[in-house]
Amino acid sequence: MARTYTQVRQLIAQQLGQPWPITGTADTGGTTSILRDSILQIYNDDRLIGAHILLTSGSPSLTELLITDSAQTNGDATFRPTLGAAPDTLTYEILPYSGLDILRALQDSVLE
Repeated sequence: MARTYTQVRQLIAQQLGQPWPITGTADTGGTTSILRDSILQIYNDDRLIGAHILLTSGSPSLTELLITDSAQTNGDATFRPTLGAAPDTLTYEILPYSGLDILRALQDSVLE
């Protein structure tokens, strides 16, 4: 059965027994270094530190960011590197690993 890149990323997370990926659409009110989404308010402060944000819409799509802080109050995830504009209304996934590394590994295995 053929699978999309998104399905493979999510299947890997499921097989690892992770409560990931977290998927959503960013609310307005973010900054060039903060993604804000009310669905992230269920996670305690600092719970998302070290996870990766994979922006799945916008330009360029598949931009990956590392979470350096998270705050439950507003559902904020602080990330680096900073973006040129706030990620407001962009779709995203939060993963416990680099989604782009998974893509590269899949591409390498196909080429072998």
